[in-house]
Amino acid sequence: MQKMIVTKFECLPIDVLFEIFPYLSPVEILQSFSSLSKCFSTIVLRQHLWHVHIGGNTMSLSMFKNFCQNVLKLIGDRVISLRITFSNMIGGWSLVASSLNYHQTILLRRLHLIDIESHEFDKLLRNHLVKQLHTLLVDVTKCNSFKYQVVEGAYLAKVCSCLPALTICQLPFDFCPFSRNQLSISSAPPLMTLPNLSNTTYLHTLTTGINTLRFLERLIECIPFIENLSVGVQETEIYDDDKFDIIPLPVTVDARFLRRLSHLKLHCMSKRSFHKAIALLSSVFGQLTHLSLKLNAYTSISGALIISGDTIQQLCIDRLKPSAIYTLNLSVNVINESEEKIIFNSFVKASFARRKRPKVFIQELDNGTIGHNYHCFIVYTAPYNDRMLPTYLFSTDLEKCV
Repeated sequence: MQKMIVTKFECLPIDVLFEIFPYLSPVEILQSFSSLSKCFSTIVLRQHLWHVHIGGNTMSLSMFKNFCQNVLKLIGDRVISLRITFSNMIGGWSLVASSLNYHQTILLRRLHLIDIESHEFDKLLRNHLVKQLHTLLVDVTKCNSFKYQVVEGAYLAKVCSCLPALTICQLPFDFCPFSRNQLSISSAPPLMTLPNLSNTTYLHTLTTGINTLRFLERLIECIPFIENLSVGVQETEIYDDDKFDIIPLPVTVDARFLRRLSHLKLHCMSKRSFHKAIALLSSVFGQLTHLSLKLNAYTSISGALIISGDTIQQLCIDRLKPSAIYTLNLSVNVINESEEKIIFNSFVKASFARRKRPKVFIQELDNGTIGHNYHCFIVYTAPYNDRMLPTYLFSTDLEKCV
């Protein structure tokens, strides 16, 4: 009869412990392992690289302070990734910085800030602790005033100047023309600060919010090494009609400016924004491996800036190489019912809608939220993560009779 081999927990390979730690919170790891033995204490405090999340809906300000003082202060020099939720956390960054400053050197390379306020963010950028960051991700809710800016590219320029080693950056701030127009001419800051954008040599992934096409045109010239780009476009001009001689399309960008671009995520807030953005970026579609297009458009069958299945097919899908992957999330609103039928059917008959992969769904929506005169439908590829849609909204007959 073979003897049972007993293995002590402390004999486990260190790699196995590092596989266990992600399933535990920092507090649980410290309470469970740091006092077991000198060996475990060394592993936890001197060898483990920490990924830490502070804050959240269940954490009060006192709990936040306690975590900074008793946990972050202890392991701060071994934290490589830090995620902070600032909801209702007054002075949150100051508490974090105070704990990290306790250490002479830190390894922090990735910072994710959720719902931070503008004054806290300004303070953060002035702190030496963030100079070595490779990744900076910012998420702000719609109710946070920090999301809306009156100067396009202001914080992008600040971030790039303060973080010279940055490779991944997410700043989802939207340009707010209404707030901009409320400022007096004498007090209004420059409309755009991209001419001062520097230190983008290492930047290969960038996500911005909703800005004007002019911002996008200038941005392209400043990010020559970009590989993954996610941008939103909203034109602020108002026109009486959609003729090209009245609404000129921009000159197509020289593809050499974006020779490394392979992933493009484009969010257009109107049909004019769509046509202008596509005209600007059409030269790079052939080099893309991934395209994600989101569109919110009011359209009709008249005028040159129409949105239809043929438009999407010719301007987007046909320009991609056969191996490229694309996702669609299109919301189309038409004021006339007969015109809506024509446009709806153009999507049904489009070549991309008949492919097995990616699977395309076309679905009518209740027009109660946009007005009874409008007819709305969406076109999207699976998986569609924005919302769960009840099946009764689907058309019983996919193709409509005109």
